[in-house]
Amino acid sequence: MLERTLYRSILRLSRTFDATGPSLTSLIHRSDNVQDFSHIEDVQERDTAQKYQSILNTYLSSSSSVLLTPSASKSLNLAEMTKEQFKNNASTNTNIDVGFLCLKELNNKLHWHKNLIQNAQPLPEIKASLSEELSAGKFLLSHPLLSGFFSRSVIALTEVNEEESQGYVVNKIERSDNANYKNAIMSFSGGPRYINEYSTLKSLETLCDVEVSGSKFVKTAGKGFYVGGDIDDCLSSGGRVGCSSGVTVWGEGQLQDEIDKGFWIVVDSDLDIFDKDLERHLTWSGILKGAGFEGMGRMGEGAKVREEEEEIGWEDDECVVDAPSDVHVL
Repeated sequence: MLERTLYRSILRLSRTFDATGPSLTSLIHRSDNVQDFSHIEDVQERDTAQKYQSILNTYLSSSSSVLLTPSASKSLNLAEMTKEQFKNNASTNTNIDVGFLCLKELNNKLHWHKNLIQNAQPLPEIKASLSEELSAGKFLLSHPLLSGFFSRSVIALTEVNEEESQGYVVNKIERSDNANYKNAIMSFSGGPRYINEYSTLKSLETLCDVEVSGSKFVKTAGKGFYVGGDIDDCLSSGGRVGCSSGVTVWGEGQLQDEIDKGFWIVVDSDLDIFDKDLERHLTWSGILKGAGFEGMGRMGEGAKVREEEEEIGWEDDECVVDAPSDVHVL
């Protein structure tokens, strides 16, 4: 009787997760449970933790996955997995404990999700779709649980190859006291790797919507843009210009590894990065909404998530995943 009640409770919650989609399932990630079980002295408790971790790994589908992201090529069904787990596992004290642990975690995630999206403001909609291809002209959206520099970031990829990939954070605007720097329409933060100290305008990288000598065209799902070229030429071209003092760079295999771990969602989008009327603080959410994941786009920034955790008593739960300290810093 206990097992049947537990099964029905988990199945009901699982169907809620499946129906809600990525905005809720993205809260399930590998840091929900400990990785090292050696410190758990009680044998049954240790077995329960290990079994739960095994189920979590199965759901995440990949040994390298840390965060769960929507995919254009596969969909995860928590309800079907729940049925399989109860069908294939005997009723033991450990398995019953695992079931209660799963029920607890799913309820926590559901409660967390409700707190995150309540009283949410209307979101803009920017046309976008998931992409399985990784190439220049694609946009990267940081996972909602990624905190730190890249929290809620939109990166325009300008170069993707085996040796190195790079792009620019285009939804975060910098301010400068440099008079020449202010002549640029947009001043993107770009990334954590500084191109140079921008004491003069010449030290900045440029993005422009018209071609100038030395610039390279980056084709997107929209109009695309040019990167590089002489800044004075860009400013005198009559086109719309963006400047960046920083750039985001990945070494060999690093970007694909981070995507496999769930740090980034790859999308096609007609985002106009030079649109001065664009609400930059809502760009990340707007693209997610345009791709069909509005609920996911309503999830708060890393700092906001931590505040929500504290409000509902999860201050000791490592729910926000920071990128490794060596990511992007070359």
